[in-house]
Amino acid sequence: MSGGEGRIEAIWVKRAKRGVMDAVAMAELVPGEGVQGSADRRGKRQVTLIEREAWHAMMTELSADVPPSAA
Repeated sequence: MSGGEGRIEAIWVKRAKRGVMDAVAMAELVPGEGVQGSADRRGKRQVTLIEREAWHAMMTELSADVPPSAA
């Protein structure tokens, strides 16, 4: 997407460290901590943004079909 515009299509919150992620309708971001209620708060990577086009390109390159929630 060009021009710095975009939209959020999905939000996931991690239940436990190295655990699965659950889709949520909304989330609160806490400065310096990350997503409220997520297991990975205060870590190196508090929030991950994935472009749909980049994800699809990577899945094509790897001949894979993994949902972004697995990231």
